[in-house]
Amino acid sequence: MIFKRNDDGIWQSISDMMTGLMMIFLFVCMGFLFQMKETVSRYEQVKNQIHQDLINEFKPEDIARLGAKIDEDDLRIIFVSPSVFFAAGDSTVNPKFQEVLAEFFPRYVKVLEKYSTEIVEVRIEGNASLE
Repeated sequence: MIFKRNDDGIWQSISDMMTGLMMIFLFVCMGFLFQMKETVSRYEQVKNQIHQDLINEFKPEDIARLGAKIDEDDLRIIFVSPSVFFAAGDSTVNPKFQEVLAEFFPRYVKVLEKYSTEIVEVRIEGNASLE
């Protein structure tokens, strides 16, 4: 009996090696996905804790008096009384809003200090009218 020589042995070795590499990359990706899931879970947990602490610190009557609202989605504190902030065409904060900030800011910082290892940044944004 005559056997035909199989010349694709090198390709079979290469395909086996590529399969092995693919399995290694698959396990590496699964590790990253697991780590990312843990990170997202921790983020949501801390975000919910911060939101709850803000709600506990700033009762609804405080929020109404300060003319603010707490955005639960991204934890923004939004001051909703624009006439209190600045006079038209002026960049100086009104005395009434200075009082609001003097009451609000220390309490806000006190809440955030508990999460100083978790918080990466706090943004303070505002704008005055050009009129």
